[in-house]
Amino acid sequence: MGKRVINFLIAEYLVVGIICLNIGINIALGFPAVRADWECPLVLADLACLSYFVVEIALKIHIFGWSGFWSKGMNRFDFIIVLASCPTLIAPFAETQFSVLLALRSARLIRLLRILRFVPDAERLWAGVARALRASVGLILALFLYNLILGLMACHLFHDVAPEHFGDPMESLYTLFKAFTIEGWYEIPDLIAARNPQEPWLGTLARGFFVIAVITGGLLGLSIVNAVLVDEMVKDNQDALEREVAELRTELEARDARREALLREIVERLDRGAPPPDVGGV
Repeated sequence: MGKRVINFLIAEYLVVGIICLNIGINIALGFPAVRADWECPLVLADLACLSYFVVEIALKIHIFGWSGFWSKGMNRFDFIIVLASCPTLIAPFAETQFSVLLALRSARLIRLLRILRFVPDAERLWAGVARALRASVGLILALFLYNLILGLMACHLFHDVAPEHFGDPMESLYTLFKAFTIEGWYEIPDLIAARNPQEPWLGTLARGFFVIAVITGGLLGLSIVNAVLVDEMVKDNQDALEREVAELRTELEARDARREALLREIVERLDRGAPPPDVGGV
C-alpha cells in the first residue's frame, strides 16, 4: 500500500497537474482584484504546491538513491529549480525589509520552469540547446566585445550631445545593444542631428557610425550567431542522415565487392571449362 501511495505521489501526471495548478495560482495572484479578496488562501495554496515539490524530490531520492537520482539530467534540473524556490517557504515568517521579502516571494515563480521538462523530446531539445550554446560561446563573446568597443567609442563621441543615451559607458553599451537589434536604431542618430543643426557634420558622423554598427553588429553579427545556433540545434538530424548515408555506402561497396569476386570466379570457371556458378540474387 505504501509503495502504491509513493508511486502515485511521484507520478508524472500528478506532477504536471500540480505545476499547472501552481501556474494558475500565480496568474490569479497577478490580478489586483483577485489578490485583494483571495491573497491569503492563494498564497497558502502556492506554498502547498511548493511543499509537494519538495516531498516529490525527497521521495525520488529515497527510491532511486542520490547517485541514481542525480544521474538523470531532468532530475538535476528539477532539484535545482525546487532548491532555488525554497526560500519562498520562509517568506511568510520573514521579518525583514520589503525588498528582500519581495525577492523571496518572487522565487516561487522559478519552479514554474519545471513545466519545461514535459515538452515533447525534452531531453533531445535541451541537449541541442546546450550543444548550440557551447558552439556559439566564442561568437557571443566576440559580439559582446565588439559591442563594448562601439559603446565606448559612442560614449566619447556623443556623451555631451545625447547624455541620456551615452552619458556613461554602461548606458552607451545598452544603447548600442539596442541598435544591434535593429529596432528603432535610426531614432538616435536623427536625434543627435536635430540637436546640432549648426554642426551638420556631427549628425552625418552619428548616422554613419550607427549604419556601420547596425550592418556589422546587427545584420552580420547576430545573423552569424543565429546561423550557428540553428545549425547546432539540428545537428542531431544531420548526424542521423550522415550515418544512414555511410551505412548505405558501406552496403553498396560490399555488394560491389561480392559482384567483382563472383565475376572473377565466373571467368576462372569458364577458363577451366567448368559450368558457371549460380548468380541468383546478386
